[in-house]
Amino acid sequence: MALSSSSTVSDALDQMADNLRWRGDSSKCVLFLEAIEFLIIKQPASMAFANRSLTQRDLKDMREEVSTHLDAIGGSSRRTSFVQARPL
Repeated sequence: MALSSSSTVSDALDQMADNLRWRGDSSKCVLFLEAIEFLIIKQPASMAFANRSLTQRDLKDMREEVSTHLDAIGGSSRRTSFVQARPL
């Protein structure tokens, strides 16, 4: 499942849950990373995932870990990248 502009936070959390075993699998890694980046952009103050509260800091730490792993297994060419815009 690829997230789009019409996707919701719930869709992103579902995508994360579907791809929890991302280590060593570049396809799952890309989808997990996409969900994390979507949630960072949508900026919910906090949310619950897998019975655990997640903050923006948690998401950014996860993004770093997954990105590093994806680069290590050679999947960086398939990675989705978002740039966070600053409001004017």
